[in-house]
Amino acid sequence: MIHSIAWIAALALVLATTAGCHDHPSTPGVPDHGEGGHDHDEAILAYTGWTELSELFVEFAPMVVGQESSFAVHLTVLEQFAAVREGRLRVRLVSNDHPEESFEAAAISRPGIFVVGVKPAHAGRRRVLIEWEANGRVDTHDLGAIAVFTNAHDAAHAPTPPPAEISFLKEQQWRVRFGTAPVVQRAVSSAARFYATLEARPTHRVEVAAPASGRLRLESSSVFVPGAGVVAGQKLATIVLLTAGEGGDDISLDLRLERARLGLDEARRELARLQHLHEQGAIATSRLEEATREQTEASAVFAAAQEAIRRRRASGGSAGSHALHTPIAGVIEQVLAVPGQRLAEGQPVVIVADTSRLWLELQIPAARLPTLPAQPSVAFQIEGEPALRQVAPDAWRTTAAHIEPTSRTAAMIFEIDSADAALRPGMVATAYLSGQAGDEVLAVPRSAIVNEAGLDIVYVQVSGEGFERRVVRTGASDAEWIAITDGLTRGERVVTEGAYLVRLAAAAGGLPSHGHSH
Repeated sequence: MIHSIAWIAALALVLATTAGCHDHPSTPGVPDHGEGGHDHDEAILAYTGWTELSELFVEFAPMVVGQESSFAVHLTVLEQFAAVREGRLRVRLVSNDHPEESFEAAAISRPGIFVVGVKPAHAGRRRVLIEWEANGRVDTHDLGAIAVFTNAHDAAHAPTPPPAEISFLKEQQWRVRFGTAPVVQRAVSSAARFYATLEARPTHRVEVAAPASGRLRLESSSVFVPGAGVVAGQKLATIVLLTAGEGGDDISLDLRLERARLGLDEARRELARLQHLHEQGAIATSRLEEATREQTEASAVFAAAQEAIRRRRASGGSAGSHALHTPIAGVIEQVLAVPGQRLAEGQPVVIVADTSRLWLELQIPAARLPTLPAQPSVAFQIEGEPALRQVAPDAWRTTAAHIEPTSRTAAMIFEIDSADAALRPGMVATAYLSGQAGDEVLAVPRSAIVNEAGLDIVYVQVSGEGFERRVVRTGASDAEWIAITDGLTRGERVVTEGAYLVRLAAAAGGLPSHGHSH
């Protein structure tokens, strides 16, 4: 923290202005560049502008006929908010009264900065175009009409307004996670925020149990570890059957087969009963899916019992072995036994889960259930990741018909694609549930709002390196946007990432600035 404040204290104050068709206006000013930069008594103009591709911030001394003015052009790629690292730059002076003049920097001076010497041959108001060319594409910033003076005396008296409230240099912005976005007019729906978890689907998560009493022998230690991928039917381990004296006699095997048969019959009857109830809408789909999984497991246990008897008879009554297979594809979620361990029949050995798709389970307070929209739009944010993930409109699976007595919540479940390795069962998420979009209002990304002592604050970018702290009033908000009812106008730009560093810069604003040189 001490290092950060000391670093911010070294920031220079920058005043800038913009104009033109494609750029938002800002304010001209005089930065203190220090040694190697502009003269302290020299008037410095600065302009800031944005296109869809880039942000431009340029500083230069007022242009005088026959004298070279050094244009220090700072270019930022907006998508990554990173310094430009390639290309060439042209400064063009255009007017109806004089021939066009063009000045070029064939290479970048250092990351993010081009330096172009501009030596006008004609006085008057000249339209200034700055063109960045890279990868076969030309990105043009139009600064509008700027005066070219006939002599240095007039140029030295060019008006310069007061400095910006907060200075945060481009060289500092490029070194940290930083970003800005315009204030826009858009529809914002009111979104409710809920606690959520990611879970494996119950019908795609199975306990693989020992088919008979025996000792566990591994086939491969690389497979028998949490996170290892497996395919349906893959052999995971071997259960070395016990001898007759160890409980592996014919009577035990027959008893095991009979128990497995009874369990399978019961699972089939239960599934048939629940299918009838589901057709009448009396139970949730999730309960039917759970019964289907239970029948599948009972079938696997019965088949294993049959196989154990077959092997016993084929071996003439001597001890044998039984392969442990996974009935589904997925990953090893949990290992419940160790090599050499003596296992009882039916004792769980591993848990396998198919995580290609997961359940996003929202916990909805009972009091909120009546207010939920009929067709909600859902987005969620997993722990440690700032990006929001949208949920497909058809992802809803069920809303629990009962209230959990301890938490007084009901589970609302959505099924999502988890091909992205970042999504894993057990993760905690923040989910946003919203209804239909409302009327169009002024809005900014939610990340632009900073709460300071109970006030909603945004940091407005008034120039490339100048910012202003502003109190705003907010309205409805959804997963990504928040409505602004007072304090901002359309087209202004606000800090959406890195606002805390701008806040530090504001705290250090009373200290002497040392500026930067080009």
